[in-house]
Order: sequence, then structure tokens, then C-alpha cells
Amino acid sequence: MGPLALLYSILFNSVLRILSYVPFNSLLRINPSKLHPEDCFIIQNSPTPHIAIITGSNTGVGFETAQGLAQRGYHVILACRNRQKGLDAVHKINQHIITSCREEDESKVVGKASFLQPLDLASFASIRSFCNSFSEKYD
Repeated sequence: MGPLALLYSILFNSVLRILSYVPFNSLLRINPSKLHPEDCFIIQNSPTPHIAIITGSNTGVGFETAQGLAQRGYHVILACRNRQKGLDAVHKINQHIITSCREEDESKVVGKASFLQPLDLASFASIRSFCNSFSEKYD
């Protein structure tokens, strides 16, 4: 490793370490529980459920996206590489939906989360298998 690359690495890691202590939510005044109606979309009652396939949905942004869509009436299919982690995420999302519906309006349209089969986007065979399973179940 050259001296410039080493210096860059040290500086980059130092900046990341310093930024990890900054409370960005309080600086930006983000409150995720207070969204404006124009920031959200809600599915109206329809005879067929709207389906969303979310990849990487067992953690992080994918999990939050899946949970948000399920709360808004989508049938969310979690596409994860690991079956057990996907099933755990499905359980968490569905439990969250059940508890939030009890607290809010009972007539609100809610969706659900489900896990079809593992999906590894680095494998074409896995992608084909997932597509075939999805077509069989939802076509």
C-alpha cells in the first residue's frame, strides 16, 4: 500500500468514526412517525391485492420498505438469500401490522408479508427458480 493510500485510509476511517457520534436525526429534525399525507400513498380497496417484491428485506432499508408497504395495503413478498432470516422478518412485519391495527383504525386496509423462497441475485438459477415459483403462485 502506497503512502497516499495509507493516509487516505487513515483520514477516511477517522472521519467515519467522528461522524458516527453526530446525532443526525436531531440535526435534521426528522420524525418518521409524523409523515405528511403528500409524503405517503395509500392503496384504496381493490378486488386484487397489490404485490411488491422487496429484495434484501430481512434487514435495513429493505425491511423498513417492506414494512411500510405492508402497512399501506400491499402484499409484500420478501426476497432474501437466507430462508430463516426471511421468515423471521415476515413474522416481525406481520406482528407489527397486527399491533398497529389494534391501536389505529380497524377499517384501515392493511397488507401482509410473506416469504416465497430464497433468492440470491448473484445466481441466475436462483432468479429463474424464484420467478417460476412466483408465476405458479400468483399468476
